Amino acid sequence: MATYDDLTDAQKQEVDDIMRLIRPVGGTFAQSAHRAGVIIQGYDASTKAIIDSLDAGSEIPNKTDLSGAQPMTVEDVGSMVDDLTEVSSSFGTDAKLSVYIKAAGINAVIE
Repeated sequence: MATYDDLTDAQKQEVDDIMRLIRPVGGTFAQSAHRAGVIIQGYDASTKAIIDSLDAGSEIPNKTDLSGAQPMTVEDVGSMVDDLTEVSSSFGTDAKLSVYIKAAGINAVIE
């Protein structure tokens, strides 16, 4: 085994190049996990009961400014909520956050 210092200049360049791509993702993951957790808290606190009261297959129109977004069924919303829960629980742990801070720095994580 070797350390980074033992690598050739060409190998160091390859590692450095990929790390320029990997490191910023730490900030993205941390921000996404936090945002997902906050959305889930808000959803569970008020909106879940309303969505659950809708008939199966009911569509919720796009009233956002997201160009090209389409109506979503209650099942679509449930699927998205499940994904948000997964993102929050998988990527929002203290252990993961520690790695993301190492990767991207605290400023990238809290933006």
